[in-house]
Amino acid sequence: MTLPSNSIRGSIPEKTVRISVCFGDRLFVLDLPSDSIAQVLVDFEEFVGPALPLRRARGKWFAANGVSAVANFAAQDGDSHTVSAAVLWLFLFQPGAAERDRTDARLADMIERDGGAWLVATTDSVGVEWTFSLYSAKSSLRGGAGNPPIHAIRKSAEITLH
Repeated sequence: MTLPSNSIRGSIPEKTVRISVCFGDRLFVLDLPSDSIAQVLVDFEEFVGPALPLRRARGKWFAANGVSAVANFAAQDGDSHTVSAAVLWLFLFQPGAAERDRTDARLADMIERDGGAWLVATTDSVGVEWTFSLYSAKSSLRGGAGNPPIHAIRKSAEITLH
């Protein structure tokens, strides 16, 4: 069960992954139970479906570009669930096997160690360049809001997709 999107405030609940996305000048926020991550990815891949076989195309640039396009359309529609699922897919399955293995392990370790995680993504207004940062769920306790201001999200890049 997902918690209501874009109305999320406060610290990240235990066993939850919060996904915060700054898409141009729009902010999307979604909390997912950590044990639902695999199903969210499967559902997203099935949603994109026959147009783009994502499961077979993990780690490929054409798939990442297609997922960016899906995120762009979802952002235009104000669909936090699809934007967040696309961001999760991009974070875990972007091109580059070594980086993909490392990010997958970091997310799993953080959930195991801290009971949750906070994935922050930023992109331009059309979803071409992406940056991702992964934080401990405990980071949401700082400042009380659980969501950083957009200017703080923009400055927290670790990985960039072109």
